[in-house]
Amino acid sequence: MRSKAEVTMLYFETEAKVVDRYKRDVGCCMNMDIRLVDARDPAVVSLIQEADEYASSLYPPESNHLESIAALEKSNVAFFGAYVDEELAACGAVKILEEDSPYGEVKRVFVLEQHRGGALAKAIMGRIECHLTARREGSCTTANGRMAAV
Repeated sequence: MRSKAEVTMLYFETEAKVVDRYKRDVGCCMNMDIRLVDARDPAVVSLIQEADEYASSLYPPESNHLESIAALEKSNVAFFGAYVDEELAACGAVKILEEDSPYGEVKRVFVLEQHRGGALAKAIMGRIECHLTARREGSCTTANGRMAAV
């Protein structure tokens, strides 16, 4: 396991790489930043509410396993926001689970409608991947239960 200082250094180093990759994918130099967010921040709460409404319009209640704001605040969760021109445009989280072998569970990936198609989800997933890599977690899973090596 890496020291906290090593993880912090990798965190900032890899975040810059994700932002650069996103800008290359989009083909422009828009003002985009991905950073850890507080789930209680009003802009984040609003984005989560919009994500809940969207998921509810697509799936029946028994198929929606949405993490609550309280769950997103726990110490085993890293919750990221993607800001475009200082507007919160997307989010995504990873919950570290300590079962037989630690792994990350991807949660709450959502992009506002007006920002879809611009690789923001890819940038969020890249940031989650960097976070898991810095922590040396070996794999992650999504809501459908598929495991992927990191």
